[in-house]
Amino acid sequence: MLFGILAGLLIAALLSMLLILKAGLALFWDIMLPGMLLGVIVGFATQRFGKPTVSASASHAISVSPGEVQK
Repeated sequence: MLFGILAGLLIAALLSMLLILKAGLALFWDIMLPGMLLGVIVGFATQRFGKPTVSASASHAISVSPGEVQK
């Protein structure tokens, strides 16, 4: 997981530098600020209103062997 995060940061940094060099810093912030704001809103909504996960021990699974018939 750490490798994926580092790879994502590296790729994002390279693409950001290309954008800054090509179009200037003003366009960089025009793209980054709305994206950061959306990330904050979605992250907050996920943490506040997301459904809690159910652990495997808490779920009630019914095992049925191939020969059994359910009614």
